[in-house]
Formats: sequence, C-alpha cells, structure tokens
Amino acid sequence: MPKGEPILSHVAECLRQVEGSGLEEGGWMDGDAWFGSINCAVKLKRRKNVFSTFIIKQQQQYFPKEVLHAMLCARFVRRPAGHWVVMVAEIAKVKLFIMAYAWSNQGISYLVSTCGKTVRHEKNYYSSFEDAYGNVQTKELARPAIAHMLYEFLPLINEHNKARQSSLALEKVWPTKCGWVRLETSFAGISAVDLQRWDRHMSCGVDGRSLRLDGMDDFDILEMVNLIVRPLRTGELVYHYGPQPGKERKSNRDDDGGELICIWGQDGTSVYPTAEGKRHRARQQSCFVCRKYKYKPQNTQWMYHHCGMPLCSLSGGGDRDCL
Repeated sequence: MPKGEPILSHVAECLRQVEGSGLEEGGWMDGDAWFGSINCAVKLKRRKNVFSTFIIKQQQQYFPKEVLHAMLCARFVRRPAGHWVVMVAEIAKVKLFIMAYAWSNQGISYLVSTCGKTVRHEKNYYSSFEDAYGNVQTKELARPAIAHMLYEFLPLINEHNKARQSSLALEKVWPTKCGWVRLETSFAGISAVDLQRWDRHMSCGVDGRSLRLDGMDDFDILEMVNLIVRPLRTGELVYHYGPQPGKERKSNRDDDGGELICIWGQDGTSVYPTAEGKRHRARQQSCFVCRKYKYKPQNTQWMYHHCGMPLCSLSGGGDRDCL
C-alpha cells in the first residue's frame, strides 16, 4: 500500500478465508461492512489473484467517502435514489473502482470492487416504503450490475447471524444481567453455528469428514446443538459439584441439615488468620440474597455447599429464609 502500513486484521481474515476455502485464482469474494476496504481488495488481488467486491463502512483508508457523497448530491440534487457515481484508480498495479449508490433518497451504499460492471442491470431494485397514510408502497429503482451481483450473495452471509440469533437464540433462552455471562452465551452460540457450518462444508466432499452418521440428512442448527448436549442427557457426562482442588470444605450439619457450610478461605480454614493468643474470628461475607433484595446487607459465615454462594443460616432467627 502507498503508506506502507502492515496488514490489518480484517485483511488477514479475508486472506485466511480464501486460503481455507480453497478459492482458486480468478475467483470472486464478497463481504459486508467489516471486511470491506481498499486495502483488502488490493491485497486479495496481489497475493491470491482473487477478485473481490465489498461494502465500505468502518474501514475507510484511502476511500474518499466525502468526495463521492458530494458528487452524488451535486449531480442528483432532488432525487438521488436509483443513481450512482463511480471513481477509478490503480494501486500497486491493481485496477479498482469505488462507487456511491443511492438505493433510496436517504440510504447510500459505498462499494469497492476489482471486477464487474457499473452499467445498469436489467433487473430493477424494488424499494419498499410507507406513504403518508402508513400504507406500504413499492417503487422500481435502477441498480448497477455489480451491486445486483453483490446483493444476491450477501444474504448468505447473514444466514450465520440468523441461525445464532433467531433459530438458536441462546441470549433469549439464558437471560442474564451480567455482561460477562452475556458474552460467554454469545461465544457459545457462535461456536455451535461454526461447527454446523463446518460439518456442512465437510459433507460436501471437501475433506470427507463429517459428524453425521450414515443415512442422516443435513444438520440444522438445533439438531447440531442436540447432538452436542446429548451426553449430558444420557448421563455420559454430568456436572461435578464440590470443592475446588486445594480448598477442602467441611460441612456443619447441626443447624442447616447440610445445605449450608462454613465459608472457607484459600488456606483451608474457616477463620481469619490472627496473631498468637488472640481470639479467632470466623470468615464472613455479605449474604447474596440480602445484598440483592434488602436495604441493609447482612453478613453471614455460611455458604451453599454446591456453588459457594454466601447465604444467611436458617437458624439465625428473624424472618430471613435466604436459602
């Protein structure tokens, strides 16, 4: 590149996908906003000899977005919908063009491509909108050929997000107010969909490997997840409750019947370390339930023996029943 900057992360990801998918020289790759940049289009053509077309949003290095927008507004002042402007360039012996395409009077898409035509496609784009009375109306708008080709393939990319967010919907099944648990839930959903896509890819004869047994049809995402968690339902795998290694806990069953145990520290004791000759003080934490639902937190020296959550002892008196 002219400024000599290193390969950016989205460029490296596109190069990896081209190599991993076995895309041959002269092939074509498309991508949505995160992958699209002039850097990526140039690197794909230079290193892999692969043509590409991308939508530009975040990655705007070398992309004169303001200039394109000003040209479009100057040429089509009143109704920019269905019109586009194009600029061409050559970087590192790679010929490319950039485009600003108005698919409505308010919406403008910015594209970069190393192949394709910018002439009007034979099929028009049907734009939907609401009129002054709230009725949905449609209008036919012209669309360039390269944009028509790109928008025909982009919905395939969104199938991954649809499988995770709509079909699997772990975020709705496991609701939480903890941001870290929310991230872990999303990562679990992404991993499951990736595995299903990998299995579909392998079953096409690319490598011959697949998770499916003989006679089984293509997995959908729910069937894939059922296959993953089957050992939990059949008892082959179980959740293990108990103390962590090096944190031996002894339950006090006199008051609570074994549900609650003393809070133990890292040193394996239930008291705070004190100087010799002084009275030992039991380890305490604020009760989780009291802290969440009471105005004044209540300290306790008991915790639930499965997960270690600090809870008030049932024999403590009063109206508390935190367990």
